Amino acid sequence: HSLAEALIQLLGSLPVPVIPPTFRQQCIDKRKSPEACLEVLSRMPSEHLALVRYLASFVRELLAHSDTNKLTVRAVGVLMAAVVMEQDWSDFQDGLEPMRHL
Repeated sequence: HSLAEALIQLLGSLPVPVIPPTFRQQCIDKRKSPEACLEVLSRMPSEHLALVRYLASFVRELLAHSDTNKLTVRAVGVLMAAVVMEQDWSDFQDGLEPMRHL
């Protein structure tokens, strides 16, 4: 889990979150429609979009090994939402319980 922990720390230390503040509310509002989410993401600066693509790939790989790492889709989703959108961790406490070992 050290790679995941290092990535979380790196993302948390960025001067601008992966999802820039100007796109945050739009992403939240469109979260139930994959097509609408992709449209919002496509308008972000290219370096942010590239990072979102990398993170999606990383999350897919992480979840491919959920039988051994014991991470659930919900736990990873909550953690990534908190990190990439720079949300207050206290908003997500119930979803983070399975990830306390990271």
